[in-house]
Amino acid sequence: MDTIVFACIAPHGELLIPQISGPHGDKAQASRMGMEELGRRMAAARPDTIVIVEPHSLLLDGAISLLDSARVEGTVVSDVIGPSRPEHRYTLSFEVDHALVAAITAASRATDVPVMRVRNFFERTPLSVIFGTMIPLWFMGSSFYPAPKVVVANVGNFHVNESKEWMTTLHYGQELPRDAYVGFGRAVRAAAAETGRRVAFIASLDLAHRHRADGPFGFDPAAEDCDATVLAAVRDNALDRLLEFDTAWVDRGLTEAIEPLLALHGVLEGSDLQAEVLSYEVPTYYGMSCVAYTRQP
Repeated sequence: MDTIVFACIAPHGELLIPQISGPHGDKAQASRMGMEELGRRMAAARPDTIVIVEPHSLLLDGAISLLDSARVEGTVVSDVIGPSRPEHRYTLSFEVDHALVAAITAASRATDVPVMRVRNFFERTPLSVIFGTMIPLWFMGSSFYPAPKVVVANVGNFHVNESKEWMTTLHYGQELPRDAYVGFGRAVRAAAAETGRRVAFIASLDLAHRHRADGPFGFDPAAEDCDATVLAAVRDNALDRLLEFDTAWVDRGLTEAIEPLLALHGVLEGSDLQAEVLSYEVPTYYGMSCVAYTRQP
């Protein structure tokens, strides 16, 4: 029996959560409805463990990080604060599936995929994760009973070439070859089979970040083209196309989709899970899409 019981592509923009979305939250209604539907479908799949890959939390140069303390925990805070709007926040905490982390690590290293397990010196101290993990888990996991365990992997390669002072110190990405992310996805699938876990897989990502001139990264026409090309690969169940995308073009659109989707490709490879695009929209300066993968008869 295939132990990958559910898979999806999920955005992680703050517009998705009413408590923290601020005045622009109503612009992302399609994505919010898509996330709610993903939550219903994942709950029906009854996963033991949720494996989430995202590009923002704990990044290591030269390796994919697997968070391996007893728990992961994160707080997401509204960035819209003023006298008429108090600060809004929420905190989530999940137990980490140590056995699955160990199995993924072994399967990855057996095929020369560089991974590193990361934990706190004090084992019971949670490792901190941010919106790339916490926003999808708000919809998929936070209200499930019994609560699933999680495995969080950071596979970012999101390059920012930006003059704004608050962006100058950021560096995203491990500079790994793209096929390493496919290999990581294959390792997740092999580890799920080895441990017998019922695994739900989330590729957490937002699409191109240069759709608007008034956004923090400016405008580039490559953003629209990049989103369309990525979604065409998703709809055609042809994520292997991303291996050939031109790096300069990807950087112009400033998408963070490539690495998480290549990991998803490794997970899906050879399975009968097929893509269903539930939503796509560009509510502000970046694109968001919700995609469910379901078994075809």
